Amino acid sequence: MRGELQLGALTKQSPEYPVVLGCIAVAQNFPDAQRHLAAITLRNYVDAHWTAKSEHFIEPEIAPEIKARIRSGLIQGLTDPVGKIRVAIAHVVSKIAHTDWPENWMTLFDDLMALVKSGQVNQVHGAMRVMTDFVRDDITDQQFPYITPILLPEMLRILNDGQTHQARIRSRAVVIFREFMNLLYMMAEQGGNTDSEDWIRNYVPGWLDSFNKIMANPDTPNHELGLKLEVIRSINTLVEYFPKYMNEYLQSILSQVWNHMQVLSDRHVVESINQSEIPDEREADVDSDGHVVALDSLMYSLFEFVESVSTKKALRLMFTSAPAVNGKSKKRNSSNGSAMVAAAPFLKELCTLILTNMQITESQQEKWQDDVNQFVQDDEDETFSFTVRVAAQELLVNLVEAYRHETTEALTQAIVYHLDRAKNTEGVSVPYRWKVHESCLLGLGRLAEPLIECLNSNTVAFDLNAFLSQVVLPDIKQHDYPFLQGRALWFASQLASALPKDLLDTLVRASIETLCASHSPIVKIFAIKSITSFCTDMADITVLCGYQGQILQGLANLSQSQVATDEAMPLILNCLLLAAKVDIREAMKYIGGLSQLLIYIWSRYAADPVISESVLDLVELLASNNDTAVAFQEIMIPEIVKVMASENAQKMPSIQAAGIDLLNALLAQHGTGTVSPMYSRIFPELMQLLLNTTDIALLQNGQGLLKSILQRDASVITSWSNGAGVTGITLVMAFLGKVLDIEASESAGLFLGELIIKIIQKAGDHIAPILHALLMAVTNRLATAQMPTFIQSLVVVFAHLIVKQRDEVVRFLAEMNLEGKSGLEIFIHAWCENYLEFQGYYSLKLNATAMCQLYHSPDPRLQTIMVKGDEIVTDDRIRTRSSTRKAPHQFMAIPFPAKAIKLLLVELMQNVESAVAGSRSGAANVGGLVGESDEATLDSDDEDGDDEGWEDLEESGGIELEFLNGFNPEVNQIDEGDDADIRSDPIYHINLKEYLTSFFKDCYSNDTNQFHLICGQYLNAGEQEYLSAICT
Repeated sequence: MRGELQLGALTKQSPEYPVVLGCIAVAQNFPDAQRHLAAITLRNYVDAHWTAKSEHFIEPEIAPEIKARIRSGLIQGLTDPVGKIRVAIAHVVSKIAHTDWPENWMTLFDDLMALVKSGQVNQVHGAMRVMTDFVRDDITDQQFPYITPILLPEMLRILNDGQTHQARIRSRAVVIFREFMNLLYMMAEQGGNTDSEDWIRNYVPGWLDSFNKIMANPDTPNHELGLKLEVIRSINTLVEYFPKYMNEYLQSILSQVWNHMQVLSDRHVVESINQSEIPDEREADVDSDGHVVALDSLMYSLFEFVESVSTKKALRLMFTSAPAVNGKSKKRNSSNGSAMVAAAPFLKELCTLILTNMQITESQQEKWQDDVNQFVQDDEDETFSFTVRVAAQELLVNLVEAYRHETTEALTQAIVYHLDRAKNTEGVSVPYRWKVHESCLLGLGRLAEPLIECLNSNTVAFDLNAFLSQVVLPDIKQHDYPFLQGRALWFASQLASALPKDLLDTLVRASIETLCASHSPIVKIFAIKSITSFCTDMADITVLCGYQGQILQGLANLSQSQVATDEAMPLILNCLLLAAKVDIREAMKYIGGLSQLLIYIWSRYAADPVISESVLDLVELLASNNDTAVAFQEIMIPEIVKVMASENAQKMPSIQAAGIDLLNALLAQHGTGTVSPMYSRIFPELMQLLLNTTDIALLQNGQGLLKSILQRDASVITSWSNGAGVTGITLVMAFLGKVLDIEASESAGLFLGELIIKIIQKAGDHIAPILHALLMAVTNRLATAQMPTFIQSLVVVFAHLIVKQRDEVVRFLAEMNLEGKSGLEIFIHAWCENYLEFQGYYSLKLNATAMCQLYHSPDPRLQTIMVKGDEIVTDDRIRTRSSTRKAPHQFMAIPFPAKAIKLLLVELMQNVESAVAGSRSGAANVGGLVGESDEATLDSDDEDGDDEGWEDLEESGGIELEFLNGFNPEVNQIDEGDDADIRSDPIYHINLKEYLTSFFKDCYSNDTNQFHLICGQYLNAGEQEYLSAICT
């Protein structure tokens, strides 16, 4: 902090300060450490003070003459013999160039090109380090045609000059080429350049020829790893962005990639998986920024390439024997139609190689044994780890998605090959046989579903019974190899839906014994995963009933052991939840122990949102049993309150918010029995907490808890009194006033409307004297509200009342005057302005029905309220930000009934569109050679570039009326059905499509409130056409 203050003072006192920093950075007679520090300090200084346009800007801004002096001295620094100084100065140049080039640094590009052409290693590296950022961030579509012909050929020359330039410099040239391709694609996608195909044809072939030469020899010394890595990454980019152009090259590229995968796979086994030989001692590859490039990185990119091209039509026969039918690939994903297809030889070899590379490396084994958290993270299906093992699994999963039967067939044959080879001591060293078994179990387990399909249809020749008896069951007993033992348990659980009952019983017992008796944390984690799968996938769940107590007890013990790490705890809790669901009544016999366990876990992890959520799920499940709900509450509530009152919780409102969530979960939304008297005892403390906090989460959760209390037992609130005139209703009204206060955060009131509605429903008689005052407070807050979700929370209160008592609500709002505006005008404006932003399955239906009823209202005051209509378009020119600032958008003013019709039409159209959106492709492709993606759809060889998919899709035109008949109101719903009152409300069950269609037809037939005149005067042509299709 003292250094920062001194630096700030120096900045103000000496405008020359950045010049001095620059001079020190480039002065080779200074110590390297001081020069590097000066360069880093200058970079930070430039970031803060170079331009007021920067988001990091801090006064003062560097004077123009000082900037010029800094710029003139920095180019010299790009030639510095010290790499880390060169890189630091390159960062400074890049930052300045982003702001100043070309207007205020016109010579920069020429200066950089002079360094590139010098042939001197340091100069070339320094310039190219800037060029990478330069091409990525600063070149525009207008500059592209001038810079590309100058820079790309020079980069290609450097790539081809392996005698002069080291691999790390050549790899930087490839990176710059890739940035050009990224830019070219973005320009073409945005329509900013119509000559994209010419640029590709003129420049890409030379680069592909060079890539071909680099990839010709699969033997890859360490110093070439980085170069080949960038080559493969660039090829992946070309395949993704320019698929049609790349089609003719795919076969040869795949051949080279395959050769590399085979050679590098053997090396990976020797150096990483088995470490049977000392790793290659040749110089490790370090990129131009000083980062080590490992073999894993290149192999990961090679797997990624195969994944990206596996669905290309040009390579189809490398993966399947399925013929093309009428130019399209034969359907392949049906479980009973796969007998006609078979895995191609390449796919079989590929699956064999995949299994090889899925083996656990020695370093992974050591790391996972030392760190259970890391093992849990890395063994997830959606892990963020980037390893060869993960890349191999991802490729396998993608292959089975594209070639379901073929990949399953190929994998089973590869497994037989690996297992037979593992029996021979000459094929696999004895200490490492377990890794082969583990890999085979992992691979086949990941394909469990298609495997079961193929076995049921007799389309794959694989003896599962023999595999289970000769491999899986023996491996479950391999106590000396915990990863193998655990993987065998996991694999068996993946087949839970297909195994006979007697074998399932054996496997369940084995999992439970491992859970309770094994000393290996790794095996225990696998046991948790296997029991979880048994609970979810078994066709006959009764197999588990006899073991439920053992499972619950074993998990309870495990949750308080060293195995229960931060990452493992969610697995344990999820397994507990599923195990309890097997027979909830049986689980409640252990309610005492489970309660103490949940309190123990929650008290430790109250601030962890993931674990707290898992605890919540368990509490809700256990509280849903009406026979034991009160007893459960009696145990849990005192402990929760104790934690919330602790010193730690006082400092962390998030813990108190989580505590309120738990108190809410104990009320079990679907529960119907009585609640514990303890809620009445803690009610005043709860309200005291809510009335004195400003924490948003605490206020939100408090609204949810109060709503649940009212739902389950309103007397907890309505019957409470302190004996001195303060009632429960008084406290709740004070809380509503706090959240409705104009100074309160709108985020704090997102669930306020639901609470108010619940008060009206459950305590209507108690609030009757103050209901009007409450509704006035809601209207007053609505007048200033900005956030659509908060506005929805308030509007829904009146929507609910309109459905019940439309005319009374209109009269009440119309007679309310707030600073010269009627409450009705405030409400209508807020409602119409935000109507299309509202969300929620029930809320959307409630708002639509309320607006329909309000349109039907004969009250003339509604006809006079004017709201925002369509935008007034004065010309056809594209509106830019600057033109919008000079001449803001203008809108028509239309009466509320016209706006209601428009909004309800949009509501109906959106419902129709949501029914067909899943069958439509929303991706827009750029024509010609650019962007015609054929990922998973097999690109066409036709000149028109029409895509051809795996499946025969019917062509769909514009929205037709018949789509209305197919709309499913359950699609994409936001479930609000936890509320019993909502579930019993007829509005919740209406078919909104049918309701709105009937509304429009009725208005059309009866000319309700001058429907025809309004539609003719205020609906645009599209709206009128759509309405006509509905009503005539």
